[in-house]
Amino acid sequence: MDLSYSSFRQIPEQDRKLMLHKILEEYCEKRRKLYDELGYSNVVVQALYDSGVSRKKGKAGTQKITNLILQKLKNSQIFRTIDELRNQILGYFLPDENKVLFNEFIENYNIEYRFSHTYQGKLPDVVLKVRDQFFIIEAKHINETGGAQDKQIAELISFINQREPSQNIHYVAFLDGLYFNYFINPPKGSKVSQQKEDIENCLKHNHNNFFVNTAGFVNLLQDLSEVLL
Repeated sequence: MDLSYSSFRQIPEQDRKLMLHKILEEYCEKRRKLYDELGYSNVVVQALYDSGVSRKKGKAGTQKITNLILQKLKNSQIFRTIDELRNQILGYFLPDENKVLFNEFIENYNIEYRFSHTYQGKLPDVVLKVRDQFFIIEAKHINETGGAQDKQIAELISFINQREPSQNIHYVAFLDGLYFNYFINPPKGSKVSQQKEDIENCLKHNHNNFFVNTAGFVNLLQDLSEVLL
């Protein structure tokens, strides 16, 4: 059916709803047939959905980090070049939006960033500089327990298990959402208890690193703001 928007608007509202319902039914039916032809199972379809949700949450996490940086560290600028990164004492950049700068950053400061090798070249969400200190930040937003969530927690644990020769490099795992509350008093022998133990062990062996929720990240930024005074 070839129907313009203006023509569609002239159809009575109840008829429009029926038309949209019919169109959506046909779309879902054709989509399902396509999935079946490609061999997609219900598990694969759910995985694709989870992947899309994860990407959206990742962007929201990055935005939350940058908003907090701008609130707590006044006059923070966005670095665009390696010269700006070297010469300015306060600012940040987003590696996903400036991969060239991230590559120059790890090269110029002799950073290994092993996480990239383990997770197929995955870049951190934010790199923050405060005077001569660099904070490489990875964010996750997790509310519930489960297999997909366990994988994300494992990524954060791997992230803070990195160590660089320079004492000026810090890895920060930022866990936003309700999941952090499970770490307060997890049942002994549970998956969450093991995760908490792994996190604590990583931090004991990597004193430069941080594992924080929103409140913890705000406290970290407040401490850094005092360094600038």
